[in-house]
Amino acid sequence: MNSSKVFVLGAGGHGVESITPYLYSLKSEVVISYIPVDYGGNTGTVTRMFELEESELNNSLHGTSDHPIFPFGDINKLINNRLIEIAGDNLLIDVSNTEKTILDLRSDDITVTKDAITKLTEFFALDKDSKSEFFEYFEAYLAYFSQKKDRLNHNEVFPTCLGNIWHTFRYYKDGGIPGINRFYHQKKILPENIKIDFTYPQRQVLIGSTIADEFLKGEDLIDVTSNAVLPYTLKIANKDTTLAHHPISNDIIDELYESDLVMIPNGSIANWLSLINSSHKVQDILRKKGNEGRVILMANLFFTANEFPLETYIELVVDNYGIPLTVLTTSPQEWMELFDSNPNLKVAYTKQEKSPNTLNSHKLEFLNSHPKLSVIKTLQLDKSANVVGLKYDTRSISDTLRNIFPSIE
Repeated sequence: MNSSKVFVLGAGGHGVESITPYLYSLKSEVVISYIPVDYGGNTGTVTRMFELEESELNNSLHGTSDHPIFPFGDINKLINNRLIEIAGDNLLIDVSNTEKTILDLRSDDITVTKDAITKLTEFFALDKDSKSEFFEYFEAYLAYFSQKKDRLNHNEVFPTCLGNIWHTFRYYKDGGIPGINRFYHQKKILPENIKIDFTYPQRQVLIGSTIADEFLKGEDLIDVTSNAVLPYTLKIANKDTTLAHHPISNDIIDELYESDLVMIPNGSIANWLSLINSSHKVQDILRKKGNEGRVILMANLFFTANEFPLETYIELVVDNYGIPLTVLTTSPQEWMELFDSNPNLKVAYTKQEKSPNTLNSHKLEFLNSHPKLSVIKTLQLDKSANVVGLKYDTRSISDTLRNIFPSIE
């Protein structure tokens, strides 16, 4: 194995997709880290069901109320995308005349999920006892969900995602995150040199305050607010909202310290900025690596209603924390050319209520002369006809990173 190490700081469900082709091409050791704070959508529903009534379901299925119920939604998306690459249509299932990938199947109907579970367990070549064990586990969850879902706030109830229950089961079955990594290594889903991990061994809470002086507890509330969240207030907290004194495990700190390249993927700003805001150790490590040109930030193409333009976050990290960054992005000209030539993109752009003012690469021009910032505008956009959202071309990302870091193989 190559002696270099790549650390992905605060990966999310969508942003990390742009860099996984590069990561999967490496022989170097790769650590993809996730913060354990997701409370939205299907992931949030699963968590709340396990925690309901003094962790009644957790005790029933795991024999303890202390069993960590992690937010597996983002990890599930990573694995689901990997299965699509490997198995293609073989892991699709038809639901109401719509094809769904198995780990992304969302249904509370056991008759629908039964076929999906059969396909999933057969794909992984589980033995008869293991197949039965997972089906019984999933069936027990659905039975409890059906009985207790009315006790949750209506806004917290989403159909059950098969992949979330699958990964909760695997965590219980395989002995934690190391066991999940071992399972996917043995099944040739993840390369041996790549591992996933949470930044802390227990669920945490994301907190922040908006420009309207509104304190928000929970990633789900921060994600949907229409007011921009003040960058310096995004932090990792304990479940009672007290600030975590040790927001990141020592093992993760060690992995970050030992890395030769730190990659901050595009996606939710909160996934990585909350780690930097919450930990002086992270700041110190990134400052040292940044001075060596080894901290890469993948620029978001847009900023949304709960965010500021990207340069606001860059100024906080570079000027306040003194962390030099290398920012990878595209040119405004390329974006406009793609927008004008792709009718699918125009439709998606209109539905998302975007405007040219939300394009981040326009906002980075003035930062080009900053002494602690390198802005590299060589990334190309995905021009394939089926693109309905704005995405980076993954080959362009891989080529650029190899040019900048030829020693990372």
